[in-house]
Amino acid sequence: MRHPRLDHALARVWVIALALTCACVHPRNFRSPRERLTTRSAYAETARVRLDVGLLEVDSQPFVVNLGVTVAALPSRLDLSINLAHGLAGIASLQSKFTLYDSRWYALGGRVGLTYMNPRTLWFLPKDLRRELGGVHLLSAPIELWNSFPLLPWFGFHLGVGYRATGVWGDYRGDELIVDASLAQRSLAFMPYLEVFIARRLALSFGGRLPVMTSVVEAADVRVEVAPELMVGVRSVEWVRRRFENTLRLELAAETRFGRNTHLRVAVHLWGFRPLLPIAATPELTLYWRF
Repeated sequence: MRHPRLDHALARVWVIALALTCACVHPRNFRSPRERLTTRSAYAETARVRLDVGLLEVDSQPFVVNLGVTVAALPSRLDLSINLAHGLAGIASLQSKFTLYDSRWYALGGRVGLTYMNPRTLWFLPKDLRRELGGVHLLSAPIELWNSFPLLPWFGFHLGVGYRATGVWGDYRGDELIVDASLAQRSLAFMPYLEVFIARRLALSFGGRLPVMTSVVEAADVRVEVAPELMVGVRSVEWVRRRFENTLRLELAAETRFGRNTHLRVAVHLWGFRPLLPIAATPELTLYWRF
């Protein structure tokens, strides 16, 4: 049987812990357009112009390196962004976020993007290689719908639903070999995120991408000339359903602000795509400015 004094002592510990936790939470306001975070939310960019420098990002658009410029066509309602790092390399990468409804307790918005690559435009590749691989194309198109709930001035919850289609297709024609192949992925996922202010200029977020359905298709048509005017080949197409835990991605991030315009975001991702890729932990570093 527990002693009453022990119960009182435990109660005091819980009260002290709760008081310390509340003391650490600075009274910032996620409902304020200037202070709320827009990375994983229903909110479009509030500033007129935003500049991003990012490394090792695993989002669908940056593809590892991001030199982004975002322009708010309608501040807090619609923004358009382009990745200059991709443009300089010869890759087309565009993205847009929009907010359909925004109130004190709830917001509804979304994001659409498009990335296209063809080796012919990759100027850093040898000319002969660009010509040989000119028939290969890559296309990525994410579509997301976001719900944001600023439950408290220092605590918010975001829930996204995203569909993503990525494909690589094309053909290669050699002297004695003809290859026409494609590799595509399509997925539907929920993306829950929690955000909390824990200091004057520091916010933490935790969430991830939880796939409901992930499918991969592999198609190949290979023909080899075994004799003059005689070709032998094989063709195969197969859709493969990937299990939930094999495509899971979790994220823990911290974001802070220096001065009025400079923001720093640091994140760690736990993700994988087994059996093609084992579970791995990767960092992310993003520095951006709002004007």
